[in-house]
Amino acid sequence: MIILGSGAGGGVAAYQLASRGWKVLLIERGSFVKDGHASHPISSGLDQQSYLVNGRHRKLTVGYGLGGGTEVYGAVLMRPHEVDFAPGQHYSNLFPKAEWDWPVSFAEMRPYYEQVENLFGITPFQAQNELPAGQTAPINEHLHQAWKRNHIASGILPLAIQRNSCLECEDCPGFLCPNGSRLGVRHLIERAMRSHDLEVWSGFHVLQINKNRGEALLENVRTREQKTVKASIIVVSLGAMQSPALFLRSEWEDSSGLLGRRYMYHAGGVAAGCFINQTQAGERFVKQLGTDQFYLGSPQSNNEKWGVIQSLPTPRLLPSFIRNRTYLMMATVEDIPQADNRITIDRKGNPVLHHRFHSFDLKRSKDAVRILKGLLRMGGAVGTIGLTADRNNTHIGHQVGTMCFGKNSKTSVLDPYCRPHGTERMFVLDGSFMPTSLGVGPALTIMANALRVTDWICKQYGK
Repeated sequence: MIILGSGAGGGVAAYQLASRGWKVLLIERGSFVKDGHASHPISSGLDQQSYLVNGRHRKLTVGYGLGGGTEVYGAVLMRPHEVDFAPGQHYSNLFPKAEWDWPVSFAEMRPYYEQVENLFGITPFQAQNELPAGQTAPINEHLHQAWKRNHIASGILPLAIQRNSCLECEDCPGFLCPNGSRLGVRHLIERAMRSHDLEVWSGFHVLQINKNRGEALLENVRTREQKTVKASIIVVSLGAMQSPALFLRSEWEDSSGLLGRRYMYHAGGVAAGCFINQTQAGERFVKQLGTDQFYLGSPQSNNEKWGVIQSLPTPRLLPSFIRNRTYLMMATVEDIPQADNRITIDRKGNPVLHHRFHSFDLKRSKDAVRILKGLLRMGGAVGTIGLTADRNNTHIGHQVGTMCFGKNSKTSVLDPYCRPHGTERMFVLDGSFMPTSLGVGPALTIMANALRVTDWICKQYGK
């Protein structure tokens, strides 16, 4: 068994298969070493490669190294709503009817969501009448009470963070955790390496795959030496940019014409509120509060589908006086899968990103920002500013799509078990498989799907 890529899907698959007795080789392009005893994040853990995005070279917010994006993510592992698995009912004029529903239901995914939550020690999000005493920043308790008076329910986000050892770094997401309290799939990989037959090769770029011979061509990123590895089963989990680029470099045949297309990364919005009293956002971890009351928008927006709303850390570039009187919030808005939003490759085989939000995405993003500003003013903010999704095309932390799964080979790249149509023993287990982007971050769903598929692999192939 070979797994190409160690992000959310690949890392969970490696852990699951190794723990069930498979001999697994996990191949990762990046690598890094953590101190484990630092008192503050000291490294970004982000890919430093420059990518061509809409004609300009940019560095993107993409995790790099063992654990992929889960080493730098915000650690919110949130279940989507059941309505996310039948998105066509919300965008009936923008989807062909044959593609309205996912090929798996929320009920089928539920046990795998539970398994991931157990692995990371979290409980599903739910609105709470009272927040747990002593577990939240005072500003979050204040906002919770202010929203409750206005009949808006909120609760603590399901964070994959070990509270007993957490240093409460104020700028936690986007940086490597200094002592491993923020849990990503790396801790599962390391557990499997200690206890099971899991081997990791770091520093290898995957050049091509060959479905007929069941092999992958690798290149050492330091020496440029090439080597071929072979296995009866290959799992690809390089991310929604790199996975389709690999298949395009390999000249893969795709009858749907959707390979690399329908790239998505949420049409969210961000708002900041300025408060007279201190929020302490420059001194402690405040990313704790969320609400799903606007998951289906607001009455003023005709209840168009959005997603979850949550708090954010404040940027470290702001002076401490301002940071400590500022509070940030983000609205997740599910973006429309558009064929023109796609990954192609340049002459060297590197991924090239073409992306523009749909006008409907931007309309909902603007509506969501207005709601965010209103929530901040309810809590006493004396001034607010907001940014819509189109103002930032380098933050792509929620990237999905590009190899969507489905039952029909004419309208999807992968089958319901995430195999490219027409193949038997090749699987794609990163966010590429998702036909729509959900109303929450995709990490929990990517991990749950990896467990679902590897469970099927074990039953199908006898391990």
